[in-house]
Amino acid sequence: MRISRWLLCLWIGLIPFLLSGCYDRKELEQQAFVTVLGIDQGPAGSIDCTFELASPQSPEGGSPSSATKSPNRVVVRAHSLAEALTVANASVERSLSFTHLTMVIFGQPLAENGLGDLLQSLIRFREFRGTILLALAKGSAQDVIQSFTPMLEKSPSRAAESVALVGQERGIIPVTYLHDFTRELQTNNVDGLVPLFAINEAVKADPKGQSRISPNAQPQLSAGSLPRSGGNPVEWTGSGVFRDDKLVDFLDGEQTRDVEMLRGKVRRTLITFQDPLNKQAHVGLSLHAEDKPVYHVTLGKPVRIQITVPLEADIENTESSVDYTQPNMRAKLEQSVSQQLNAELKTVLTHLLVQDSVDPVPISDHIRGQFATHQQFETYPWIERAKGADILIDTKLHIRRFGIQTIPLKTIN
Repeated sequence: MRISRWLLCLWIGLIPFLLSGCYDRKELEQQAFVTVLGIDQGPAGSIDCTFELASPQSPEGGSPSSATKSPNRVVVRAHSLAEALTVANASVERSLSFTHLTMVIFGQPLAENGLGDLLQSLIRFREFRGTILLALAKGSAQDVIQSFTPMLEKSPSRAAESVALVGQERGIIPVTYLHDFTRELQTNNVDGLVPLFAINEAVKADPKGQSRISPNAQPQLSAGSLPRSGGNPVEWTGSGVFRDDKLVDFLDGEQTRDVEMLRGKVRRTLITFQDPLNKQAHVGLSLHAEDKPVYHVTLGKPVRIQITVPLEADIENTESSVDYTQPNMRAKLEQSVSQQLNAELKTVLTHLLVQDSVDPVPISDHIRGQFATHQQFETYPWIERAKGADILIDTKLHIRRFGIQTIPLKTIN
């Protein structure tokens, strides 16, 4: 009896040491952190994985350790992501880790064939956090990663986070996390948008920007063909439209910004409009959401969709001599800009509902309360009914500020 009591006390005393051990700990010098992962379609059902690595360094001479250095890239072909890790570690001398993974970029052919099976493996992998950013490459993810040359950021992971912040600020790309995209896939009548990355071949051929922009180039926000010279060959503007898990269409930066307005996610964006009192001039406005968009959906035949989008604006620049500080002039500008926005928003929403048969806003969230049960909502043919819907969009624009120089310049002849 006494021996059993001593054994019990010994066991209880050893438990804290057994539970607090570091038996599975890995030193920084033993790991290679994957910061960006690119996945492309390979032959015969295989995938090509591009790992961008940032290896940690040991502190030297008492200086703080640096977690990043110039990125190393390795591309492997495998049947699955788990197998790709094994293949990569046959040539990388440290154990690959996804604990610092910031972004996953999918190649266009892979996305067109469907991401469902691949996402199944991603969400089960314990090192893949739900806050990992998703992106779509126009063409090959491997080419985009290899061509990506940040102008300011040194760390690839920091560059990916900075791009996401730009997307939240300007609205020309959506910010899509792994958790949000998988939730959209599992929700009926909800579709997703993924930010689009593309290579500008003209910039890639002249990275120092020594050549001039083509005189035939027109201002636009289409990834891969922005009218510019020099800088990063990779551009991020616009989005890929997904129906279920398959890529079905692309939106340019302006169309994506319109969708983000309908979602109420644009913090502050700069848009140029035609001057209502001088058709040859333009007015630049800084727009931001005054409140969330208000949706009223009537489920009849046809369905009626009414959307009110409250916006505030600051005048950033004007090319004409019109004094928009005057109340009557300001009212004309507000009315004109509202009409232009109404037409743009209706056009992109109709395109998504009718041509792409998708609802990425999603408007379907605003009809749930009209059904007694979730089963009734699930069986309602929302997309088919929405194709023939009467859409009415009313942008409530209020100009609040006029910049530092409020009165137009008057030249002296």
